[in-house]
Amino acid sequence: LWLSPAPSGLALALFGWLLLPLALLDARHFWLPHRLSGVLGAAGLAFGGVAMAAAGLDVSLPDRVIGAVAGFAALWLIGFAYRMLRGRDGLGGGDPPMLAGIGAWVGWSALPFVLLLAATAGLAIALVRRRGGEAVMTMRLPLGTLMALAVPAALLTLALATAR
Repeated sequence: LWLSPAPSGLALALFGWLLLPLALLDARHFWLPHRLSGVLGAAGLAFGGVAMAAAGLDVSLPDRVIGAVAGFAALWLIGFAYRMLRGRDGLGGGDPPMLAGIGAWVGWSALPFVLLLAATAGLAIALVRRRGGEAVMTMRLPLGTLMALAVPAALLTLALATAR
């Protein structure tokens, strides 16, 4: 908001303030409330275009609707496939709605980069924890927290790439 003291900056700040409690709840309790993810998604559809303008990106409403649907579907399918292959849950039920909410803000084209950054950070954490003796196959990591932390880096990278 300080960098962009306009409605677009306020919308971008709202995005950050909605991501913050989700990140903290997932980090502390491995819990992503569906209602808060729903508010994130609804606010993204309403204000995401204005917020992304503050980030220097042009993300249309159709791109954000596709982002919400694709974000949910991608993580839900990954979780379903893991459950079928391994016979146990490997992804929390709150992660797909949260990625849907993020997609409603940033659009479909940013989602692969958000997931790549979150997965890379998760892998780095797992490798560090593995050195401490923890088994990687049973390690729990808060994907929602990692996704929330990946969003600003993804937006900055995408904004710099489109500014060229």
